[in-house]
Amino acid sequence: MKLSVIIPFYNSEAYLRNCLESVFLQQLDEKDFEVLLINDGSTDKSVTCVADLIDTHANVCLIEQDNQGLSVSRNVGVDRAKGEYILYLDSDDRLLPNALHLLVQQADMLKPDMVIGNYVKVDDAEFDSFTAEVTDGATRDSAQADSIVKQWSGEEAFAHFFNPRECYVWRMLFKRSFLDKHSIRFVPHLYFEDIIYTVKCYLKCETCVTVNQLFYAYRTRQGSICSTMNMRKVYDINTSIKHLWQMREEAPVERLLPLQEAIFVTFSVNVWYMTHDKSLIPHTSDFIRDIRAKVPRLEFHNSKMQRLVSFLFRYFPQLFLYLKTHIIP
Repeated sequence: MKLSVIIPFYNSEAYLRNCLESVFLQQLDEKDFEVLLINDGSTDKSVTCVADLIDTHANVCLIEQDNQGLSVSRNVGVDRAKGEYILYLDSDDRLLPNALHLLVQQADMLKPDMVIGNYVKVDDAEFDSFTAEVTDGATRDSAQADSIVKQWSGEEAFAHFFNPRECYVWRMLFKRSFLDKHSIRFVPHLYFEDIIYTVKCYLKCETCVTVNQLFYAYRTRQGSICSTMNMRKVYDINTSIKHLWQMREEAPVERLLPLQEAIFVTFSVNVWYMTHDKSLIPHTSDFIRDIRAKVPRLEFHNSKMQRLVSFLFRYFPQLFLYLKTHIIP
């Protein structure tokens, strides 16, 4: 089997059917893929709204569990998956018609550890009516097809694509044997769990393929995890930095630079949240205590600017945050 599509859901009655239907519009033979629906303890009619699709398609498997969160649900899906590659699909998003098959085609031909495609952000109000022109890769000649596919090492892809603000695992296909070989799973009960996961994948993978293909529609809506911040989420980003720092201390020399950059960028994003969200600004002392407790030796050296940030945050943290709030962009 070529592909396992993992769709965790919790109270997704309004979105799940549209999401699941999109999987069956991909020019893929149903014998070549499976869909693992992970019901994370929903209390609404999510299951009822897709019951007929589950009955109609023999390659759909419904897995029931008590509410344990997105990370645990995804891990359950990987552990149950039979496909050579894994695709994570969020229950409020959807795949664009006839788009995924090109990514699967490249995975099947080149056998990389990861395949990265393109996505589009669509506002919630426009999501159901959104359409996009998607090039049919099957109609391209070989020269054209080669021009939209590029191979990278994991570290090259990491340096080019990593962004903690948009660190989305659902834009990638992961080889299941690669995930198992390196014991890569999501950290349970953590917001922004994609940060640690993708960094591990980039730095462990030997081959990565990018396909210049728009295949995923990401629904943006008010109240989502990424659009609203609170101190629990700030602390969880600090926890992600802690994990990255531990990876840095165990990493070989050739991987230190990209890891240090990832830590600095992730730290900078969290500082941005702390200094631009009025509800968080009163809690700067809590932020400082938390990051210092989790990463006591946090410091940056890759540039003059990083060394300045490191010095200010180590010796004058409140001044540094004040400057970031009022003066420094």
